[in-house]
Amino acid sequence: MDRLFPLSRWGTAVGGDLLLAAVLTLVMAAAAALDGPATLSGRVGATVAAGGLLVLAHRRRRPATAVAVVILVTVTEVVASPQASTAPAFLAIMVATYSLGAYASTWPLVAGLALATAGVATAQYLGPSQGYSHASADLFLVASLVLAPGVVGGVAGARDRLGRRLDAGTERLRAARDERIAEELARERRRAFAALKVLLGGLEETRRHAAVAGLADVTALERIARDLLTRMRTLVGELRAPSADDRRPIREVAELRTQVREALAAANLPDTDWSGLRPAGRWTLVAPRWRDAAPTAWVRRHPLTCAVICLAVTLAYTAAAARPDPFDGLAPCGILVVAPFLLGVACPIHRALAGLALCLLGCAGLGLAAPAAPITAPEASGAVAVIVGCWAAGRVLRGGAEALAARARATIAVAEENRKKTAAALGEQRARLARDLHDAAGHMMTVIVLQAAAARRVWETRPDLAAEHVAVLRRTLAEALGELRPLLLSLTLADVPATAGLGGLPALAGRARGCGLRVALDVDLGAGTRALTADIAPDLHHAPLPRAVGTAVYRIVQEALTNAARHAPGAFVRVRITRTEQALAVHVSNTRPADRPALSTSAGHGLGGMAERSAACGGTFAAGPRPGGGFDVRAVFPLEEVT
Repeated sequence: MDRLFPLSRWGTAVGGDLLLAAVLTLVMAAAAALDGPATLSGRVGATVAAGGLLVLAHRRRRPATAVAVVILVTVTEVVASPQASTAPAFLAIMVATYSLGAYASTWPLVAGLALATAGVATAQYLGPSQGYSHASADLFLVASLVLAPGVVGGVAGARDRLGRRLDAGTERLRAARDERIAEELARERRRAFAALKVLLGGLEETRRHAAVAGLADVTALERIARDLLTRMRTLVGELRAPSADDRRPIREVAELRTQVREALAAANLPDTDWSGLRPAGRWTLVAPRWRDAAPTAWVRRHPLTCAVICLAVTLAYTAAAARPDPFDGLAPCGILVVAPFLLGVACPIHRALAGLALCLLGCAGLGLAAPAAPITAPEASGAVAVIVGCWAAGRVLRGGAEALAARARATIAVAEENRKKTAAALGEQRARLARDLHDAAGHMMTVIVLQAAAARRVWETRPDLAAEHVAVLRRTLAEALGELRPLLLSLTLADVPATAGLGGLPALAGRARGCGLRVALDVDLGAGTRALTADIAPDLHHAPLPRAVGTAVYRIVQEALTNAARHAPGAFVRVRITRTEQALAVHVSNTRPADRPALSTSAGHGLGGMAERSAACGGTFAAGPRPGGGFDVRAVFPLEEVT
């Protein structure tokens, strides 16, 4: 029922509930005033009693209370105004039991349904006879006014709760997108780091055999070099291969149940009980007579045709039967309950409205089909109320299914977008690692293998030529080690998030030391210079700096350490952070390496990126060789706006 009354005018669901309660109250009060007791006091009392339906304004928060009050009002109206229209009472009971199924917990639900069943049976017993047996009439009224709305409410409530879970999962997916990508990239870097460590260890072992005291050393060196070359080619191939996720996109699904399960899995939410989420099947609400139920088996494909057949069969039976039949109170179920409900579920709104009109015409035809026992006005109004209520229940289920499917598609779309972004980031990182690894050591590893094989072949016949091959091998091996160490360092340094700012510098320096780089970190935050110790990290974390400045400082230090490892292997690197009231200065310097003097003054890579980061924060940047050998990187960031 919730989707039948627009809430935009009232702003909240409470406003819509109040409108619904007020309309039902006014209709019941008008019926009591027009067709109520003969005495004025009786009419006034019946009219006032109708005000109890205002409890429906609180049907969401107090569903069991709403059911109890509605049943009490209904019984009162039946006793006080037996000839009044039953339509408002029927609709009020259906709304109350729907709310009970949608919002009540287990025990209030059981108690409320029992109370509603007893109340409906009592009202039917106390009301005027309609020619049916009490058992037959009770079964029809309880099924259509209590049980069916309660089941529909339970399904709608379950779908709404699941929809809220999907919404929460969607928001969680959006919020965790960057974190998820970072985790996947870090996992890939750790895998590449482990493989590179193996390669680097193999090169170190190769260097131990590079002294080449005899043919056995040359043979061992060639064997190790070939194994390392195979490993490196395998690693490069794995990095260049597309990931499994790229070949398995999330497929678009058509059924609600599969969509929701896909969405729950995508949002890392547990599966749920599906008993309340299945769409209405072909035989779930079947009239007790096969003549009415048979057409509903095809309602999904031909809903209006089925309604026409159901109507014709019901009218034919009503005209042919000797009414009143004490045990035939359920005969109109097909046209009053099943057809309106399934039309509401299966049809778009314009066809559903046409089907509703057809059912209402069929209801009018029931009276014409049995002129010997005409339908009274209270009976007619009650039948109309049942038709409208069942049709509305079908619309509620259809709208809930569409809303849940939309939520599931939204969750799947966010998960798919996250997957694509993660796959793109992984692909970019893998391609870069494969390119760097191939450029850094691919050619050199091939040269090492070729030189070792050449030295082995001429070791005994041409010792002088073998010595030349070994000399080239040693130089190439040293260059390969010099290229792989910075690559290994860049992988481990990238695992410290740049968002840590100054607080991440101690961890950054520690990781650099773990890769063999000699690093000293000096910090002067205004209380004197201190070397890197455990108590410095908290000071750096809480230093009042703009986030962009902290990130830029971190990235500059990271790039400078990587360049030092690449272009000045074995050199000593000092990182100094100095802060004054006006500025924050960063100075990274490395000494001249002993084994590669020609490379100690190289400008390295990434200097343009450092300069851009500094300029983006309003700072200055300078880099260049030191007079005595080595390299300097300096950046200064103004802090006038920092308080």
